[in-house]
Order: sequence, then C-alpha cells, then structure tokens
Amino acid sequence: MAETQVAPISNRMNDIIHNLLPAAAAADHAEPNPELVNLSLAGNQLIRGELLDICKSDIAKNLTQKTFNYPMGLGGDPSLMQALSSFFNTYFQPSTLVTPDHFVVAAGAGFSLDALASSICEPGDSLLVPGPCWSLHPIPFVYRNSFGAYIYCHAGAKLAPVYPAPYSTALSSNPLIPALEAAYDGATNPKCIKGLIICNPHNPFGRCYSKSALQSILKWCSQKGLHYISDEVYGGIQFGDTQSDRFVSALSLLGDSSDSDDGIVFDKSKLHVLWSTSKLFGIPGIRLGCLITQANPMVRIGSIISTYNQSSSLSALLLTHVLNSTELPALLSKNHELLANSYDLFS
Repeated sequence: MAETQVAPISNRMNDIIHNLLPAAAAADHAEPNPELVNLSLAGNQLIRGELLDICKSDIAKNLTQKTFNYPMGLGGDPSLMQALSSFFNTYFQPSTLVTPDHFVVAAGAGFSLDALASSICEPGDSLLVPGPCWSLHPIPFVYRNSFGAYIYCHAGAKLAPVYPAPYSTALSSNPLIPALEAAYDGATNPKCIKGLIICNPHNPFGRCYSKSALQSILKWCSQKGLHYISDEVYGGIQFGDTQSDRFVSALSLLGDSSDSDDGIVFDKSKLHVLWSTSKLFGIPGIRLGCLITQANPMVRIGSIISTYNQSSSLSALLLTHVLNSTELPALLSKNHELLANSYDLFS
C-alpha cells in the first residue's frame, strides 16, 4: 500500500506566498538613508527625544523581574488597559465611557484589524474601503501600514475599494454615499461584504470627515447591516487650519439611540475603533495598538483569542507610563506645534 505523501506546505499558505512574495521581493529592504525623505511612510519622529526621556525614566524606576513574565490580563495588560481607558475618555470624547473591558491590545492597528476581520468575516468576504487609501495596498512589505495583507493572510478576507469622485470632495457624503452604493450593488455577492473601514483622520488627504458625513455613513451601514470600522490611528494629530472639520471619533457618535436626526438606529455591536502608537506618538517599533468594541463581547473574545500574548510586557510598561505621565498634555501640544512647523517647511 502506497504511503500518503504530505504536502510540504498547505494550499492556503501556498496561495498567500504566490500572491504576496513577488512584491515583497521587489521592495527595498536596505537600511534607511538618512539623507532621503521617504514619503511612502507616515512616520513622526518629532517628539522622539521627549519620549526617550520618559521611557528611560520608566525603565529605571519600574522595570523589575516581574516584567519578564508572560503578559498578564485578558485582552491586554490590566494597567495598560486602564491607562488606555483614561486616554480615550480624555481625548476622544466617547458618548459611553470607555472601560478596560472594551479593549483588545495587539501588536499594532494592523493586527487589531486582522483579529477583528477573523471574528466578523468568513473566508472570501470583503470589507469596503474608500479610496484613495494606502491601506488598500495588499503588500505590507511595500507599505508597512497596509491592511490588505493582514486580513488576507489570516481571515482570508479582502479589501474592496470604493472610489468617490471627485477626490476634492471625497470626504463629504454627497459623492461618498453613491460610491458606496455602487460598490455594494456591483459586488459579485453583496452578502459577502461584511463591513466598511473609514480612515479618520484620512490618510493620505490629511483631513477629517465632518460629523454630518460620519452620521450619513453610519446610517448607510445601518441600512445594509454592515460593521462600521473606524481607523483612528491619526486621531489627535490634527493641527493648523481652524476652518477645517475637526476630528470626531466614532466613539462620540452614538450618544443616544439614534445616530442621525431622522432617527436611524445603529447597532452598537457593529461599531469598532482601531488605534495604535505609531502615528500620534511616532513609536511604531514598540508594536502596540488596540481594538475598541464597546457592545460586542463575542467579537472581543474572538479577537482576544486571535491576539493572545501578542504584545510584550515591556511595550505595555512603556506605553502605560507615557499615557499616565503628567507630561502628556504638554507632549501632545508640542507634537502639534512641531507638526505644524514641519508642514509649513515642506509646503
């Protein structure tokens, strides 16, 4: 009787490698050139010196043998989740106070979305994303903030682009809602579309959606029964033009039973927020982000399983100290000032 041959690699991973490896091999993996300004990465190094001082102080005072243990807590380090709660309640103006049991801590916003997609999508499902958006790129080796590869590798889902026109008004509901309708109706199987990702503040436009536009988008998602996923990694970075729409977190939109003046009710269990340390604080190397879901315990538990022990105790220690620091308000204020100066310099 012939022996059964076990394949050296699964068909699933073979497909992933086939789709991702060519672009990964073509990407530039050389050491960064300090004389070049890389506009493909939204990096912020302006407050690195201040953060370094804060983190060194934290390590000197609080690093103990206990830090080297396995991470503690369900969903993340308990002290970190408490600090995150305070941070979001202070700076994101949530309608319902954010508590530690609303968080899932992961190794960045990409892995937070990966965990969420694994919880709400079946293989072959899609999440809508309005373009232009760097997150649409399927290869994380080319653009390190690309969400496409995260949800493709593990959840087996994909991003479905939406193209509002003209781009000059793409953040308003007038062109966006018809574009969403067209993308939804034009899908091979609309039932396989499970959610919508809104990047607010927007990358690459560098502007925010108005509150009325966000309410219209929520209304549309409610009508379709879709999850609303708010990518808020740039939250708190806005500076400059006081005439522009200010940042409005999705956490602040559901203050009562309706999300708009005409009484459209949105299912709070389908609203989720993504955030990480990479943009506001400019420290992507510590690999920390989070998913906030306030009314869907099953999605939270599923996401916790997907990210279990994914982030390190040392990273949690550092971010907890930064968020609890009495210097945080001044640090954020200086960040805004330096960002505005850099913008003026380059523009």
